[in-house]
Amino acid sequence: MREVGYWLGKAYWGKGIATHALELFLEIETTRPLYAAAVKNNTGSIRVLEKCGFKFLKSADEEVIYRLD
Repeated sequence: MREVGYWLGKAYWGKGIATHALELFLEIETTRPLYAAAVKNNTGSIRVLEKCGFKFLKSADEEVIYRLD
């Protein structure tokens, strides 16, 4: 399973940086499917994944798993 992840310092949250970086990465890395996980209460990270086309796959423990086909 291929998975993508990202982390930004709190000072950079809410500025669109993660979304833009993931969009650029997805232009280069075109092999699918690609998975990503986020903590259930991390709505910002979940929104980044959804903006970039990832779809909810399942919930596992404290995480939600997304997949991009």
